[in-house]
Amino acid sequence: MMKLSKVPGRNIRHKNVEYLHFSGTSYLGMVQDACFTEKLKEGLSSYGNNFGSSRNGNLQIDVYEQLENNLAKMLDLPFVVCASSGTLAARIIMEVLQKDVQWHYASNTHPALLSENAHSQDFNNWMNTLELTSGLNAICFNAVDPLNLEPQDFSLLKRFEKDDRIFIIDDSHGIGVLGPKGQGISYTMHDHGFKNLLIYGSMAKALGVDAGFIATDNERIFQQIKAAPVFAGASPMAPAFAYAFNQSMDYYPTKLQSLRENLAYFESKMRHKRHFNFLPSFPVFRCLHPDIAQKLLAEKIIISSFSYPYPEDPPISRIIINALHSREDLDVLLRSLDEILS
Repeated sequence: MMKLSKVPGRNIRHKNVEYLHFSGTSYLGMVQDACFTEKLKEGLSSYGNNFGSSRNGNLQIDVYEQLENNLAKMLDLPFVVCASSGTLAARIIMEVLQKDVQWHYASNTHPALLSENAHSQDFNNWMNTLELTSGLNAICFNAVDPLNLEPQDFSLLKRFEKDDRIFIIDDSHGIGVLGPKGQGISYTMHDHGFKNLLIYGSMAKALGVDAGFIATDNERIFQQIKAAPVFAGASPMAPAFAYAFNQSMDYYPTKLQSLRENLAYFESKMRHKRHFNFLPSFPVFRCLHPDIAQKLLAEKIIISSFSYPYPEDPPISRIIINALHSREDLDVLLRSLDEILS
């Protein structure tokens, strides 16, 4: 384990040695983006680093409503609320719906959304065995599998779409990255004509904002969420981050274009694709070759490699490309992979 005193970007300096860094979930590189940092500084000057009040209080500041309006436009969903984290967003959903619905979980559902005695399955097996009884049912799954990078055919869910079905989707890893304009899973669900959507997640990955969100087309559930004690009683996200997000709406597409150019170049030059699981337009490449992390480390390249979800599980090794990486960074990585995998 390497401990740092600075958040890494495209590289890391540790004990006077410089490493290339292909890990982390800052897919658009906002964590060290100079333009975004300036907007964050502006937000700190205007709004401070904390708003010590309830979102349902009698005194409000405008940045939260602006953020929610911007997200609604991005996702093409009419009702949006933000929270201090994606985990809190999931817990709010649980509090609002847990007594009223029957829960059905695909694999890798975030623990914050799991009900007591929850059972989840691989996406395809889950699709084949999904048994829905009468009453209100919550169908829960990830927009993208960021660990195993297994493909998921969401169109198959159409046979379950009814008025008493709610599709609850964690889009933490898709928002800002997937879809023509970075709108994430909402684009795919709209394309298939789905309704009764409840999309939630963290904004702290591609978007670089320490916050969570819940977006829906269901006004009744939206009003329940806004009235939920766990929403009213929790401190909101830092207003400076809300300001930075609002001021970056025209900048995110530029970062997304940089990321997609990097991905197109990397994929076009990969010579050993059989050793990887990866998905179209997604910047994560799971390497199936043993000891890949240690061998790349010897080449001064750091990738993501750790046991998940339990410490005794085998490590999952993934190469993660972001918008900050240069063409030269990618060439160094490609040459190292060729040497290791040949």
